[in-house]
Amino acid sequence: MAQSIRVSFDERGAYYTRCNLQRHMSSLPIDQTGPTSVARRRPASWQPRHRATLIIAILGVLGMLLIPFLAKDYKPIIFSDGIAYYAYLPATFIEHDLTFETMERLYFEGSFPSYSGIQPYPSTGINLNKYPIGVAIMLLPFFFTAHAISALVGAPLTGWDPIYQVAAGLGGLTYMVLGVALLAELLARHFPERVVVATLACIVFGTNLYHYGTFDPTMSHAYSFFLITALLLATSWWYERPTIARSALLGLVAGLIVLTRNLNVLFLAVIPLYGLCSRTDVKARLHFFGAHLLPLAIMTSVAALMLLPQLAYWRFATGSWLVYSYQGESFNFTQPRLIAVLFSVQKGLFFWSPLLLLAVAGFWGLHRFASAYLAPALVVIPLHTYLVASWWHWQFGWSYGHRAFTDVMAFFALGLATFLASLRGRQAWAVSICCTILVALSLFQMFQYWQQIVPPENTTWEIYRSIFLRLW
Repeated sequence: MAQSIRVSFDERGAYYTRCNLQRHMSSLPIDQTGPTSVARRRPASWQPRHRATLIIAILGVLGMLLIPFLAKDYKPIIFSDGIAYYAYLPATFIEHDLTFETMERLYFEGSFPSYSGIQPYPSTGINLNKYPIGVAIMLLPFFFTAHAISALVGAPLTGWDPIYQVAAGLGGLTYMVLGVALLAELLARHFPERVVVATLACIVFGTNLYHYGTFDPTMSHAYSFFLITALLLATSWWYERPTIARSALLGLVAGLIVLTRNLNVLFLAVIPLYGLCSRTDVKARLHFFGAHLLPLAIMTSVAALMLLPQLAYWRFATGSWLVYSYQGESFNFTQPRLIAVLFSVQKGLFFWSPLLLLAVAGFWGLHRFASAYLAPALVVIPLHTYLVASWWHWQFGWSYGHRAFTDVMAFFALGLATFLASLRGRQAWAVSICCTILVALSLFQMFQYWQQIVPPENTTWEIYRSIFLRLW
């Protein structure tokens, strides 16, 4: 009987399609009887995925403590792009000068370095911070905590001293760990605990995610990873029960995604694409939207309100409400470097994180486990890849691996979990050994990057062969 169901609304008005019916059935109370009953599950208080998340958090803190000793010529925590992402906070709450002129004079010898992303806007002469304000907003609790501690112990209230640096670093690590926790809950809705734990370990340590939660925690990528993971989970919650609170939450997440990296606006396509598995689902989706105009209005209103601070800053600095802040930087849409972005020794995604090839293989079977995310993955990931490959500096500057894909690790986690859940017997053992080797390789090469053995960019085959598995 259940197989014949295509689209229905439950008593709460929640929307279900054929592709996510199985997940809905598994979420029914355990005392249901008859065809809709499910097996009793382990209490959700302390699952293996929670222990795995705690271990990742501990290893993250340990990594931050050891990095000054493991890294060659270790830089301040707030460095490179992180300077501009963070600069909004001291400029607003300490210097009270969003022209950044006070900061420029006091801490940058009268001129921001070119890599900082803060340069005068031609028509106004006011310094324009090319990076959006999302990271600064998400760091507010950590900044205020550092400010309070500095005042309490009599440390300088500059916004840049060690207490502030540590707080900003802990902020990036915290959002990485929160992203992992949300990812664990997302995966647990579709996969067994053993698969969830294995996927978390592979995604955190077999890619550059751990690096951007510890070594470069003030870059935007740990924050975007958290937000996009939250988007995937919050979208599923919203379709199950589009309450006012869930609508506001989804709008908040959507607004922060755009504020953190403007081009990540394309990930908002997840919301309308979620759960679409056939043409008939499109009609049902339009019917669902028509039946829930108030939740839709709340969601879009909250997202729009989140954008107001950014628009106000652009108006202040440039005289225009909408600005392309990356002056002199552009896309080449007719000649995207797709092969280089995905496979080259320079920054190729699969060259530096080969474990993700298993995730791509898993996308073929995603419809069996988490089909509601299949349409978003098939649309959003190719579009994101195309944009990255079309960027004038497709390597994205100094980074371990290709940092533009750190944001979307939740999508790859769904593919990898699907691949792992499909394995049986000897296949599982062979893939486990393969994953262990690839994780070890990723961690070793990350250490090489910290030691400046792996170049920050423009790696060639000759260089890579000469440094492969070199420890010092």
